[in-house]
Amino acid sequence: MISSHPSSTPASTLSIDRAEQLKQEIIDFIYDTEGEGAVALEQYSARLLKQPNPGNWPNRELLLTRFMVEDQTLGETPLETFIQHHPQLSPMEQQLIRGWTDAIVSLFEITEVLENGDYQLCNWLTQRSYQVHLGHVSPEIQARLQPQEICLVQIAPFTSDRWMVLTKPVLLGRLGKPKLAVAIGNFRQCYRRYLYSDAPDLLEESWRSVEQQYQASQEFFGSTIVTLPGRQLNQRLKAFQDHLSDQQLQKAQVSADEIVEDALSEAEDTLTETENQQLKTAKASKMVIPPMELPPNLQQAEEVTMLTHPRWGQCFLASYAPLERYLQSGKGYSIEQATQSLKKLLNDPAVPVFVFHHLAEKYPSALQALFQQTLEQPSFTLAQLDEYLYTLGKSLEPELPDTASVPLHLHELFQEAFVAVSKAQAKKTKPSEAKGFKRR
Repeated sequence: MISSHPSSTPASTLSIDRAEQLKQEIIDFIYDTEGEGAVALEQYSARLLKQPNPGNWPNRELLLTRFMVEDQTLGETPLETFIQHHPQLSPMEQQLIRGWTDAIVSLFEITEVLENGDYQLCNWLTQRSYQVHLGHVSPEIQARLQPQEICLVQIAPFTSDRWMVLTKPVLLGRLGKPKLAVAIGNFRQCYRRYLYSDAPDLLEESWRSVEQQYQASQEFFGSTIVTLPGRQLNQRLKAFQDHLSDQQLQKAQVSADEIVEDALSEAEDTLTETENQQLKTAKASKMVIPPMELPPNLQQAEEVTMLTHPRWGQCFLASYAPLERYLQSGKGYSIEQATQSLKKLLNDPAVPVFVFHHLAEKYPSALQALFQQTLEQPSFTLAQLDEYLYTLGKSLEPELPDTASVPLHLHELFQEAFVAVSKAQAKKTKPSEAKGFKRR
């Protein structure tokens, strides 16, 4: 477990009560803002509320604090705007507030209750550890704040070695591995922006895997866009994953050999402390390619199109090929079918913007006409495409895709959860021993 410290170091002479008071003053300031600031909050809220929330986690408070530290619609964050409107703030208070732009949203496990009333939290996504003051909570919540409790919470720097919360913790319970794996999967869908945000090494390695998969996919499939029957594509994906795994093993072997060779060149019998740390780092940062398998409904589809992008990763669509044929020739779909197909793609959070960009590049006139029909807006042009996609909650910047490599500890968790669920299902389907006259 890695202990983490804020990148900024607000002065420790401020009390935690003053820090919480400042947070509330900023929230009140945001609510009282009129004009462009109010519009920015309304648009930000509307967009995020359209994004998936499969865990049904309370998100109103988190939505507001995320706006507070993230949004730059007006050229700066609301935190900075608050500072500019309050010149009486001390340098320490300004430094504290600006440090909140390093806030982290994640699933944390309580690992220890400290004597001073703080809690030691471990970020399950990255295994980074934090000393956190969890704020004033109800007695019912306080009673549940015990080791092994999993919580969704946003934390922000308070001092160089202490953090505070910007939201009340959402307690998920002492989760077994299957439920924890589901919670992490839900988190990935809701908060992609914060995946590995406190572990730049893991984040960089995960992004690198997306680029590597893109290049390998071009070589393996011969194209960035492939359309096959669902079952056949699923088989090809498994073969592709085996190909990637072989490449990864070869690279890992080369890296291990290089480390050993470097170590042996420095000492004949034992590894130095630095070299031992290199080995530990290499092991700790190991990333694993997640399983590549189409969901059952796509496996049964007559044709599925796989689109691959160097930043957005892979996207699998059963409706892409017939829609493309319609845009290309006007055949295969009626106008009603085409508009329904486009609506489905637009409303599916899993369909990234690069799919629409690709169609716009290949069939600009036909796609623009279809958008005009679908939206019932004859004046709509493709120049408005990104703005419209943004209002639907779609990110215009690439977000780490599900196909990106994951840290080893998460891969092992998902595997163990799968085994546990499989065993439970096997027990349910196992025929019970016959009794009475049915026994032989």
